[in-house]
Amino acid sequence: MKYLFLIPIIAVSSAYAANNNIINSPYVPDGYELITSSEFDSDLNDTNGNPLWSDKYLAHWTATGEESKAEYEFENGTLKLLIREKQQAWDPKHDDETIISGIQTANKNLLHRWNNNYPVAAEDVPSPQKTIENHIQKYGYFELKAKTYQTIAGGGVHTAWWMVGFQEDSNAFVDRYTDDGVLKPRTKQTAEVDIFETLGRNTWDIQTAFHSWGGNDNIKWIRHGNADLNTADDFNIYGFLWTPENMKLYFNGRLIAETTGSVHYPMLTLLGIYEKRHSSPQPWTGILTDYTYPKSFEIDYWRSYMPNDMLNSSNEAEYGTLSKNAITQYEVQASNGHVVSNLGMDENLLYKAIYSSASQEYQLDVDYIYNSDEVIMVSVNDGQPIELIAPRTLSGNTSKVTTSIHLNKGFNQIRLYNDTADMPDIDKIVISKY
Repeated sequence: MKYLFLIPIIAVSSAYAANNNIINSPYVPDGYELITSSEFDSDLNDTNGNPLWSDKYLAHWTATGEESKAEYEFENGTLKLLIREKQQAWDPKHDDETIISGIQTANKNLLHRWNNNYPVAAEDVPSPQKTIENHIQKYGYFELKAKTYQTIAGGGVHTAWWMVGFQEDSNAFVDRYTDDGVLKPRTKQTAEVDIFETLGRNTWDIQTAFHSWGGNDNIKWIRHGNADLNTADDFNIYGFLWTPENMKLYFNGRLIAETTGSVHYPMLTLLGIYEKRHSSPQPWTGILTDYTYPKSFEIDYWRSYMPNDMLNSSNEAEYGTLSKNAITQYEVQASNGHVVSNLGMDENLLYKAIYSSASQEYQLDVDYIYNSDEVIMVSVNDGQPIELIAPRTLSGNTSKVTTSIHLNKGFNQIRLYNDTADMPDIDKIVISKY
């Protein structure tokens, strides 16, 4: 099912390079280069042997973290995510009718709080987990070759490929402050993009969905078509193109849906098969009447690409990684209506997944607002700090300071901090080529 070139692919970065000579499908957009991939020949690692997938689904919400471990096997160069007859619910306390076998490229406590019965503070999650950050990405082209599952009769089963925000703007799900006595969601990097959800009772229909989960994203899918075949009969190639303008879903190279806008912060990827048992009221996937096992979602490969001529040039502060007490605040003068404040001393702002197609120098502009002269320290990939003097701004207007930075080929990190004094409120950073 897989084909190999004899010519090696150029490495993108030491952490993300794919070097096992993979041939692209004919549907990869021109100008995109492979960043990382799983070919699922025998494990859940990337093609360099580095860990890429966790086989536990949102383990922090479960009692011990072990309940959500996926059932799966490798066969003929593919991964089969399985639902077995005696498999138990992934979270018996809060979701006792749902059986899940899923894998994901990252995880952290409080991630994807889809149920209001879950706690709102990191220290209160039922089973605290070590943060896993094998792969998060902002923008790019992603490709999945997979075969869905078709029920013999009835519903209750679906397979899915989806992404969620990594929630790096907060370490707690709600503010410790109140607005008229009401706790307000603090993290806004919570979008759920359902690239496809295919019901076992209708495997000709590729469903898409979007959920903000309290975030500021207001995005809708526009449908242009559907599958023209049974997606459970054989492997098909699903392509997901994510740009700053919007998101597009392709089925065997044909555009079938696109969004009205985009998400502008890093997300992780999830793949899974889901079965609803004994649900009341009737679940959206229908009543389960197919009791044949095992059920399987079979995956040939998952691949991630980035354009070789694009830089994630404009990065709003509220889409960065905020340290513990840094907060996002409304600011009418800011480019996106928000700034990050409470920075300086032990609080900093980190931008992850800054992708450069080459190792070269760039211009960095830091847009800020403050009523006194302050110093911003800049560190790229934990390198030598750069000191920027930020003069006070007038009448709440934004201003900017500029410096030169070097980015490596691949993904980079940029940190704004000041260990000894307060910092200005940050609006955004802009990175541009000289």
